[in-house]
Amino acid sequence: MANPDHERVQAILKKHGLPLPSDLEFLKLPKETLKRLPSIEMGIEEPEFAAWLDELDSYTLNRIGLGILDLSDWCMRDAFDDGVSVEEAFEIMCEEQDIDPRAFIDGNFDL
Repeated sequence: MANPDHERVQAILKKHGLPLPSDLEFLKLPKETLKRLPSIEMGIEEPEFAAWLDELDSYTLNRIGLGILDLSDWCMRDAFDDGVSVEEAFEIMCEEQDIDPRAFIDGNFDL
């Protein structure tokens, strides 16, 4: 049975010309590599913005079980440029998209 996470990672890495892990290598990928996928997928090259974006994705995954690429577009760059923290950005994103984080298993995903 195909692993959807593996297929997603393979597609993103292939799109950007990065080495593709085998099935066994995928299981051994460090969480840090997987946490960088949003900035890779979005083609973000500025290190500070990429790190902030990936941190927001990780925070969002842990709170509601969805990543930022799973949600509707919103002005992430504006939030970053305005010095908004990851936590504040998450709250703004949820409010703008009418998402109640409390509805997601107490917001306690261990990803």
